Amino acid sequence: MNKSLLAVAVASLLSPISNLHAQEASIDETMVVTANRFEQVDGAVLAQTVVVTKEDISKLQANSLIEVFRTLPSVEVAQYGGRGQTASFYVRGGSSSQVLVLMDGTRLPRAMMGGVDFNSLPVNSIERIEFIRGARASIYGSEAISGVINIITRADVNENAVKVYGGYGTNNYYVTSLAALHKIDESQHIKAVVGYEKDDGFNVKPVAGVNDGDEHGFESYNVNIGYQNQLTKTVNAFVNVVAYDNEGEYDNTYGTNHEEKVGRTEFRSINTNLAYNEDNLTSTLDLTYAEQDNYDYVVGKSKKSGGITSINQINAAWLNSYRVNEQLALGGGLDYRREELDEGYTGFSYYKPEENPRENYGVSVISQYTIDSWTLEASARNDENSQYGNNTTWQAAAGWTFLDNYELKASHGTAFRAPTFLDLYYPGFEAPNLKAEDSQNTELTLEGSHSYLDWSITGFINKIDNMLMWQGSGMTNIGEAEIKGVELGLGFDTSIVTHQFYLDWKDPVDKSNGKEQQLAYRSKQGAKWNAFAEFGDWILGSQYLYQGERFNGTTRLASYSLWNFTAEYAVSADLKVKGKLSNAFDKDYEMYSGYATPGREYFISAIYQF
Repeated sequence: MNKSLLAVAVASLLSPISNLHAQEASIDETMVVTANRFEQVDGAVLAQTVVVTKEDISKLQANSLIEVFRTLPSVEVAQYGGRGQTASFYVRGGSSSQVLVLMDGTRLPRAMMGGVDFNSLPVNSIERIEFIRGARASIYGSEAISGVINIITRADVNENAVKVYGGYGTNNYYVTSLAALHKIDESQHIKAVVGYEKDDGFNVKPVAGVNDGDEHGFESYNVNIGYQNQLTKTVNAFVNVVAYDNEGEYDNTYGTNHEEKVGRTEFRSINTNLAYNEDNLTSTLDLTYAEQDNYDYVVGKSKKSGGITSINQINAAWLNSYRVNEQLALGGGLDYRREELDEGYTGFSYYKPEENPRENYGVSVISQYTIDSWTLEASARNDENSQYGNNTTWQAAAGWTFLDNYELKASHGTAFRAPTFLDLYYPGFEAPNLKAEDSQNTELTLEGSHSYLDWSITGFINKIDNMLMWQGSGMTNIGEAEIKGVELGLGFDTSIVTHQFYLDWKDPVDKSNGKEQQLAYRSKQGAKWNAFAEFGDWILGSQYLYQGERFNGTTRLASYSLWNFTAEYAVSADLKVKGKLSNAFDKDYEMYSGYATPGREYFISAIYQF
């Protein structure tokens, strides 16, 4: 994985400097776009960023985003079973809803319902993933409390290829996809990907004598079409369409009342982007429409026989940046978001139709000043929400290069998260008087780079007021939470083997009611090791994961360690065959009480390119 194990970014809805740094980039430098929503050289950003390329995903042989994210620093995943089951995602101890998830720079509609279900998002069309840890509310507004994930599907305009992929594994799991990338002429490029996967699954919630022999499977159809056109020397247009239909079976048994249900997701989106870039000025217009229908029904019945939630979201952004001189860059931008809940909650007494749809207007400013060995950044954003009123966030950061290849970075900022429609109106657990979360985030990073080793160590404190937690009777504000932690990252090579180590120690505490209790499902320690050896036509890999003990109230979930092994062989320039062994030592462990986890699993696959 290309990585910057580095410090803390401050930007706003737009950045004044990113595209300008991009103009100075060498061919070997990693480019990022998520830190401030414009492309720039990784090393020029005060951001703690990890970039995962499609080559990295291929080497991991990942068939879901869950498999990718479990290898990343300061990330914990808790899943209700196997492929297709709902998963929670914790970054630096923050909940799934405190991590903003974007696709091609635009937030996904699922985020307005709570945490994004990463099992729903296909990996076959992903070009890269940019993962930033730390508060980014002064860039994106609500939800960016503990991090931002940007899933990028926009292709390289110079790529011409047709790729056929297929694989088979444990639980009668099979997956196939077809991708066609074509450079039409010097100014136009098109990408089209279609995919299908199916998994018979296993019994994710076994209840002896009640649901013996049940299998909870998963099925997905997906398509992605992207078109790019360099209209003039200074103007570029991009249009992208994404659609997928997913069905995941799950167990809804209570006591001796046996019931199997299906959660179905139907997602559609279209993104349009127009970018102008000339000399020191960059300006971008972005418009995205996305809709998601969620169905929850008993196996064997029609999808409309149970609960239905239909949501749609419109995002519009106008971003501008201007470099005043070699030292100073300024920027500013406007964005608009409209969220609408179409069906599903109108029969509940607490539902407030006058607050649906709700609209959000955001305005941001940023400046960056560089002098000698110092880089200074400051940004601020104001959000006016039709349901939650006004929220202002800010962030300031500084970077000091005090020796060759050594840098010290610090930042402090604020963030917030507005309750989602799901938080407010979940059937039977309505909580219409919830308050928005507020947080303050402070970070300090020291990093170094040598010919044989890249390293960084970061300390952070995230204080959250009115933190939203599920308490059994519904969502509630718990008062105060505090998450303190230290992260260590190491990257180095030994002969033909590339290594990445990530270690984290944290203290995620609920401080409400005058007591301190470890936040549910968050561990205090975690460790990851990713290694790949490349020689001749072979790529061999190993991934190790350690997760410390977690608690749900008084219920203890024991720590566990998992090993995965991968192998890839290039039969020819056009054909590669692969194999993967997950949970190689068949570790028995729990992520949620009462829910089974996958045992040892194998997966074999092949990809042919012509």
